[in-house]
Amino acid sequence: MKNKKVGIITYHFARNYGAVLQCYALQKFIGNQGYQVEILNYKTHKQEQNNSLFNKRKGIKNIVMNIALYPFKSKRIIKDKKFEEFIQKEMNCTNRIYSLEELKNKINDEGFKYIISGSDQVWNPRIGDFEDAFFFPFKCAAKKISYAASIGGATLEELDNYKKWINDFENISVREETTSKILNSILEKKVKVVLDPTMLLNNDEWKIVEDDVEEEYMLCYFINKSNFKEGFKIAKKIAKQRRLKIKIINARFSLNSFRKGTIVDAGPIDFIRLMKKASFICTDSFHGTIFSIIFNKPFLSIDRKDNKNDTRKSDLLKKLSLEDRLIRIPNDEKINIKDTKQEDIDGRLNKIREDSINFLKKSLK
Repeated sequence: MKNKKVGIITYHFARNYGAVLQCYALQKFIGNQGYQVEILNYKTHKQEQNNSLFNKRKGIKNIVMNIALYPFKSKRIIKDKKFEEFIQKEMNCTNRIYSLEELKNKINDEGFKYIISGSDQVWNPRIGDFEDAFFFPFKCAAKKISYAASIGGATLEELDNYKKWINDFENISVREETTSKILNSILEKKVKVVLDPTMLLNNDEWKIVEDDVEEEYMLCYFINKSNFKEGFKIAKKIAKQRRLKIKIINARFSLNSFRKGTIVDAGPIDFIRLMKKASFICTDSFHGTIFSIIFNKPFLSIDRKDNKNDTRKSDLLKKLSLEDRLIRIPNDEKINIKDTKQEDIDGRLNKIREDSINFLKKSLK
């Protein structure tokens, strides 16, 4: 019988909706193709500390932070539990892996045929949770593949130490055009641009929640604190026009977390349910934008005028001819959403989705 064992390494452990759901989606899609998929449960002590519920580091700044977050203690515990339950139930993870040596031994000893790095910013050395392990910096029998990997804002100089190991990947795909251009300039192999894993699944395949409650509301999801004031101002204007109450998914704890309508303890399932049931979505999040598209929602995607490096949202919306859904702040409050037929959006999405699916299918041969 042909070996169809696939291992995925990514930020599956993060208490971040996009990080967890993109991992779930990639595992599910590949599993649906008949492969045995396992999440390589690599997490160092440093990563564990960075993602712990309570900051145990010393120093005045961290003490003040813990005091400021104390009013949300019970809700944070609930949220953390929901993330852990989702990972336990929906992800097929290996036993905990703490080091590169353990990772190498796991891949070799358990006979993985393919190992995939991605998605998310797994190739960005600037991230606090970054580890060399995301480049699989060792020789092994498994075929190395990257799927929708991102370097974030990393420079060529910062990537130079990893060029050797990236070239060791048999098939390389990234999430952004900018990442593709940078890597193509230093690598010996062609770099493919593909969709984020969450978009490999269609609306029907995201039926991990069932909720018959019908409710009309505007959903706000802002991950950048500096965007909240202006983004929320735009959201309130739309909510008033459409006579919608406002619900807010709390992404970053701040004074805005006390605002009426804020949901502090949402887990991954809650996130999907809130997106699916919303009447309108206003977000500055890449994955918030993605799920607005998947679930066929009227939406606005917020971005800053001075954002030169992160083109994820603008690139995706351009491909789908949805540039009118992007609002640049500060000062750009012109809202002029075109009446775009949903079948036209679905048609364009299905076309680029098929291209990404073909990359995966060819890579897993």
